[in-house]
Amino acid sequence: MFGLHLPNPLHAIERVGGDLLGDAGHWVAHNWKSIASIAVSTLAFAAVIGLCAICPFAVPGIVALAAAGFTSGVAFYGTSTLLAGRRPSWKAALLQGGLSAAITLGTGGLGRFIAPSLGDAAGQALATRLVTNTAVGAAFGTATQGVENLIEGKPLGDHLGDAAALGAVNGLLVEPARRVSGLTTGEELVGSEPTSPPRGIDTPIELPPPAKVDPIADLGQLADRSTTLARDTARLEAEGWKFVYERDPNKGTYTNYTTKTIAISDTKGSTLEIARSLAHEVGHAADGAPPKIFTPGMTRDEYIEANTRPRLLSEGAATLEQVEIEQQILESTGYDIGVSGQHAEDYKRIALDPTLTREQKIEQIAHRFAHDEVPSIRRPDGTRYENFHERTVARFGELWDEWMASPPASEDPVSAEPSAPPAPSSSGGFVGSLR
Repeated sequence: MFGLHLPNPLHAIERVGGDLLGDAGHWVAHNWKSIASIAVSTLAFAAVIGLCAICPFAVPGIVALAAAGFTSGVAFYGTSTLLAGRRPSWKAALLQGGLSAAITLGTGGLGRFIAPSLGDAAGQALATRLVTNTAVGAAFGTATQGVENLIEGKPLGDHLGDAAALGAVNGLLVEPARRVSGLTTGEELVGSEPTSPPRGIDTPIELPPPAKVDPIADLGQLADRSTTLARDTARLEAEGWKFVYERDPNKGTYTNYTTKTIAISDTKGSTLEIARSLAHEVGHAADGAPPKIFTPGMTRDEYIEANTRPRLLSEGAATLEQVEIEQQILESTGYDIGVSGQHAEDYKRIALDPTLTREQKIEQIAHRFAHDEVPSIRRPDGTRYENFHERTVARFGELWDEWMASPPASEDPVSAEPSAPPAPSSSGGFVGSLR
């Protein structure tokens, strides 16, 4: 039009990128479609994991990971096809999604076994898991694309680079997804724990599948590998405590001081998950019930403040014992039962700091727990509490209001001196209440 020749904007982008960044710029400009497709697929993966994490009901971990992988593959195919100016095929989209789900699940499963052989006996070191999963994901992506090319009669090397990149990205996302969704739903995204002992342990033990009858019995030899766990469970049993499974998935894992019951959610799928939950709840029971503080004339705010702190300190004490048990089991067996919470590494750092006293450790863990952990229990209007401190304050406020709504039978202020309003009789179910 008007005799003007307009340059192709993509060529301009490539020239500018090349001038600014040299070879890297040329590569980015030349491969921007693939980069954009991978970026969209990454966002799709993260979105699915995020939705599973905030879902009002528990999503099985393997389902969440498969859904994220599938959505990521469909997003990658759709974006790359549209950018190439082609019309997407729903059959090809389903195929790409299925392959991506298989890559993601395969990466998560295989990565859990490869990481220990690389020197990470617990399979939990973030750097090791990220590198391992990325490499495994790239290999799975390349292999599955190669098989697809052979089946469809395409050149063997067709799209191998894109498939390797997508697999690597999905592999890289597996561990963060597992930690986010796994810690918040109380289960691992890839549900199988290794049942054979890790390498490098002189006295290995086996971890048979739990029978789901008695949590202590289900730990098997693992229970005796922590002197703290063995000591405290024996003492609690002598005091009349019971260790049971909670069959109602909505109640989660908790310690009830009134009935002397430690209940482990039946949704825990592996021996290591059971041990992790049990270690925390035994810490609650061993530390004792938080005091119920009330004095006549106390105001609502004073009552809430006085009772909130002990409740949160109880979480600090339970987490401190959990770390102690975790370390003892890790050192004697090579298995890492893990530590509960979205900030488990910080809790471990505090608990293992030799410069801190026990009281200082409990205080610091409790503070982090109170302000940075998010409960699954929602406000009456359906929105989420900002953190556990807000939830605990709200709970004691509810208890006060319920108590005030039920006045004593006698209105004589002398003979009817008010007794303390009730306090929660359980630990609050830290492990079960994280989503």
